[in-house]
Amino acid sequence: MKRIFNIHVFFCAVFTAFTAILVTLALSKVPFLEPVSDSVMDWDFTDLAHNEGSKNQEEIDDRIVLVNISEADVLDREGIALLLKEISRHQPKVIGLDVFFSNPQDYLKDSLLTQVISEIKDIVMVARYFPGKDSIEMSHPMFSSNMKQGLANLEYDRQGTIRKIINRGAYQEDTFRSFASEVVKYYDSEAASEFNERNLEWEWINYQGNTSSFLTLDYFDTSFSVVKDKIVLVGYLGKEIEIGKSIREGIPHKYYTPLKTLWYNKQLPDMYGVVIHANAIKMILDRKYVHSRWFIDEISNMVLIVMAVVLFYFLLQKFTRRYNILARALSLTIIGLVIGMSVFFFKTFHLKIELSFTVLVLLFLPDCLEFYATYFTPAYDRFSNTIRSWLKYSVIVILFSPYILSLVFGYELIANADDPTFRIIFFLISFLWLLAYSTGVVVYGVKKHFEKEGRGFENKNIN
Repeated sequence: MKRIFNIHVFFCAVFTAFTAILVTLALSKVPFLEPVSDSVMDWDFTDLAHNEGSKNQEEIDDRIVLVNISEADVLDREGIALLLKEISRHQPKVIGLDVFFSNPQDYLKDSLLTQVISEIKDIVMVARYFPGKDSIEMSHPMFSSNMKQGLANLEYDRQGTIRKIINRGAYQEDTFRSFASEVVKYYDSEAASEFNERNLEWEWINYQGNTSSFLTLDYFDTSFSVVKDKIVLVGYLGKEIEIGKSIREGIPHKYYTPLKTLWYNKQLPDMYGVVIHANAIKMILDRKYVHSRWFIDEISNMVLIVMAVVLFYFLLQKFTRRYNILARALSLTIIGLVIGMSVFFFKTFHLKIELSFTVLVLLFLPDCLEFYATYFTPAYDRFSNTIRSWLKYSVIVILFSPYILSLVFGYELIANADDPTFRIIFFLISFLWLLAYSTGVVVYGVKKHFEKEGRGFENKNIN
């Protein structure tokens, strides 16, 4: 057992992780592989659960009604005002208006819209929060003054997929909540309070479906009686609603979500913004929040990677000749189990554990472990004392190098220099100087180490 749990397990895990990261970054820079690389990097294991859940959902959630306003050339501000008045006449619980009115346009039409909005008691308008600038963007004051505002920020991941909504934002000693939670407050105050008590700045969205999962109406429909005592979200759903289809009209108002049909091909954006808010509202009403903690991700990845390295290290020692076949078969099996475990925890407990890095390491582990055992293990065992000496002298260099001291005291002066070329040349010269200085000290330490070993060997021969 001691032969399995040794320093090589740690070094091999680090070596494999770095190799996986470097190869992935290198492949992402190859032009013709970039679309494939982007799709793979964008894919999340929980997307499988999202897609399966949306396919299995047969019933339409009739608590939420989506109303399409079409485009500005079809339905102007006067048309939106008349639409809101008609919806309000049928007494919905709350109206969520997912539309920005940035500037005044036609005075008469704007006045009509302002009057209608002010007459609706339970209405929530959208606002955008800018954390870095500590500011909030609302509709023009003539429309939004004294109106309830909800933050409509949507967070993109590194490849442009919407996975989170903002939950809270502080501005001028006031705390603003998300558009979804503000809407839910009028329908189910307890559900909204429970959601807000989580007090997270950003919340993962537990997607349940697209437009086909909710009641949808177009602006020209005459059946608005269905909105009584329901949540009504007014927003853009294309020129005309097409359930279950991806149409090209209104692509700027659409976003990529985990419900995209093919993970390896982004195709067209698959969901309108107002439908994303509907999914967030449904999540709050059903109390099916997504639980995610960064330390759970880190610990899970670390434990799984170390266990995998130990297992493969044992496999290499016991089955050297058949290692290649067994290792690859075992790697694919463990990857399947890891993905299945991630989906299971998400579907059963709504617990999101990010294990994509573990899967990436498992893909490279069989070859990296064999390479490490062939070249690095013998070298480490042979020159372990030399390596310890090198580390000792390297620490001395880092702690007492005059370069480090000069960099600490002169950083502000150099970093604020007007000429960028001067900064580049300075840091390049400094780096080369540090490299030469460090190499000299380390070589001196190694030389002393070998001289000491040589004297010991001579003394043994004399005795």
